[in-house]
Amino acid sequence: MGLTNSKSVPQFEADKELIYDERDKDTADDWIPRHPSLIRLTGKYPFNAEPPLRRLYQDGYITSTALHHVRNHGYVPRLNWETHTLEVSGFSNTTKVLTMDDIASIKKVEIPVTLACSGNRRKEIATQNQQGRVWKKVAASTAMWGGVYLRDILDLCGLEDVPENETWHVHFEGCDQLPNGTYATSIPLAHCLDPEQEALLAYEMNGERLTPDHGFPIRLIVPGYIGGRMVKWLKRIYISNKESDNWYYKNENRDLATPPHNEEASSNDLPISELTPNVTLCIPGHKELAHMTQGACILRGYAFTGDGSKVEGVEVSFDQGESWHPCNLCPQQGSPDRDKWWAWVFWSFTVLTSDLAHAEDIYIRIAPSESTTKATKDTYQIIKLAVEMDRHQDQMIRFLHPISQVDSSGWLEQTMSQKRKRKADGFVEETLVKRKCIIPRPRVFTAEEVACHHKPDDAWVSIYGRVYDCTDFMKVHPGGMETIAANAGTDCTREFGDIHSSGAIEMLEPYCIGRLADSIRQEPILEVIKPHDLVALSPLKYTAFPLIKKVILSKDTRLFRLGLPSPKHRMGLPLGKHILLRAKINGRTIVRPYTPVSTEADLGYLDLAIKVYFKGTHPKYPNGGKFSQYLDSLEIGDTVEVKGPMGEFNYDGHGAYRVERKHIKGAARNFAMIAGGTGLTPMLQLIRAILKDPTDNTKISLLFANKSEEDILLRDELENLSVQYPDQLKVWYTIDETYLSEWPYSTGFITYEMIRNHLPKPIEDTVVLMSGPPPMLKFTCIPNLEKLGYDLQKCFTF
Repeated sequence: MGLTNSKSVPQFEADKELIYDERDKDTADDWIPRHPSLIRLTGKYPFNAEPPLRRLYQDGYITSTALHHVRNHGYVPRLNWETHTLEVSGFSNTTKVLTMDDIASIKKVEIPVTLACSGNRRKEIATQNQQGRVWKKVAASTAMWGGVYLRDILDLCGLEDVPENETWHVHFEGCDQLPNGTYATSIPLAHCLDPEQEALLAYEMNGERLTPDHGFPIRLIVPGYIGGRMVKWLKRIYISNKESDNWYYKNENRDLATPPHNEEASSNDLPISELTPNVTLCIPGHKELAHMTQGACILRGYAFTGDGSKVEGVEVSFDQGESWHPCNLCPQQGSPDRDKWWAWVFWSFTVLTSDLAHAEDIYIRIAPSESTTKATKDTYQIIKLAVEMDRHQDQMIRFLHPISQVDSSGWLEQTMSQKRKRKADGFVEETLVKRKCIIPRPRVFTAEEVACHHKPDDAWVSIYGRVYDCTDFMKVHPGGMETIAANAGTDCTREFGDIHSSGAIEMLEPYCIGRLADSIRQEPILEVIKPHDLVALSPLKYTAFPLIKKVILSKDTRLFRLGLPSPKHRMGLPLGKHILLRAKINGRTIVRPYTPVSTEADLGYLDLAIKVYFKGTHPKYPNGGKFSQYLDSLEIGDTVEVKGPMGEFNYDGHGAYRVERKHIKGAARNFAMIAGGTGLTPMLQLIRAILKDPTDNTKISLLFANKSEEDILLRDELENLSVQYPDQLKVWYTIDETYLSEWPYSTGFITYEMIRNHLPKPIEDTVVLMSGPPPMLKFTCIPNLEKLGYDLQKCFTF
């Protein structure tokens, strides 16, 4: 469900750490609490600050209000919600004066937007003269902005009388009193009225009213525009056929055609309005060290296109652009109402320290993509950070960023200082002179050597050409010991890359012991099932099973029946476990986890109930689900590769359960199940098994969330079972929306009240089982379960 509104924004410790800073004492800003860790760029006045780079990244996808970068031109106006008004003038010579309550009464929208000063990283990426303050890579932050669409406010101004074939501008004025007058700017009217651009008059930030530094009580938010165009402390909006002549609009945030001290420069200067694409390294930070003994280093950073298009990929190069390596991307949150991506995406890449030691620098870029704009592809295809590895210390790698936040020790700063008389035109390609040191090459293992380590007490695997000794890691592996033991001695790159997040490879890195010899690396081999084997599944190898039946359950739900080797074969899938399906789609191997809806009592076949995400049915995912569409395209007789059992949870019957990784054994009288969408299938597996056993009296309550009534998977079976076993099974639905006034169940996200009213009480013998989208579990289920007093040690996720 994702970060669709401020209710899903986490609570930040930083927001509780505000103080009245001594540096603001005896200034007009002494009434404003601020975070002490913010790095001030302009002394006491005005307040211009950015957070430490590591803290910015650690805040996560949404930046805390306390650590969001600040750009002020003067002292902050001291305004009041009850008395502040916004004057709006249109074409019809009418002026409307709106109170804050008037504005707040209009339908509120919330959009995650990354704001960046026009000079974001100006000091390190400037390729020509620019006028404005020096900002670095931390002058970018993301918040959930709440307010009203600007176009809705402009509708109050008689826009039906807009003159045709003329260029008009919307002017914005703030309340701040500055040395050169008030701060004001203008934006083309067409842009303000375009629904796709989603310009906003914001009065909330991360679910709370704006703070003074961020424009209380109301400010302008124009996604995709520079921060310098987003007027804070907004007091007046009017429309004109001329661009703004405000001093700050004319003299700041411009690319200079002539030297900045030339008084005639402004006539030919180009105003900076739209954000440029941006990608940057956040961790490791400037001058941080990577020890050779740690085996690998994780690079982390952010990227955004600036124009609302999605970041399709980020790539890194360690040979100055000769070859590029794709990074892992965290989910990027789109706009709730439009197919736009105004917020950044976090990326990561794991690299061997031995590889870093033999590289001179790191280049990072947003990967070229058909979905990006022409400007992104042609002008900003490569965005170099030119991070240097300083090898002055024995067996360590020191990262030198182009610019330092706190001093002038960045490699670009040093280079420019040495050549101060020469004007930099683009990136400085020269690198710092480094002392020579001897750093050992990584040890190389053959596939045969790796295969010798295939036991639980001696388990090696190879992934992405690197070899890991996972013997100790198995004890802390979130997926359990058995998944690693099942793959010990093999190259599991093909399945690992598509089923794990970037965090998974990060956990492995301390156990990296070397490289796999490329010339001897082998592909996994399909297992050949012999007729006398009565268990079809193998946890060690993939097995090819034919599709023998396909049933259309609904417009987008299918039942796929796979034939086992003989009519007497059973799956060999314990209750609580799942399987992996593998296929090569468009030249790429993809692996997906699924839970069969058939049981061990069903001999000769394996049934999967799968929702097909078709192309063109969801605006945020125009290509649909690759794997589900692939399965739907299969003909009878085509084969599917299957591997299993996988997972940690085991149900032994009569309420008894085991969780192998945590070495937990217990017994439940009540299972409280929460499922979202296709997360029903592991729940249904248990429901069927419990209800079909007349000696198992375990009670089940299922809270099942779906987008719409039509999306409810296997609803008929659930309702038939609840009628057949009324004392054991209770089912309650919630859907995002309904057009039926007689809908008897809930609507909206899973809430505190739904859990309290429709799941068993949090007593000792109640166990919670959950399966669904991670944001649903993280932001709605787990917090509400904890508030209601459920023991989180007895809450398990499939």
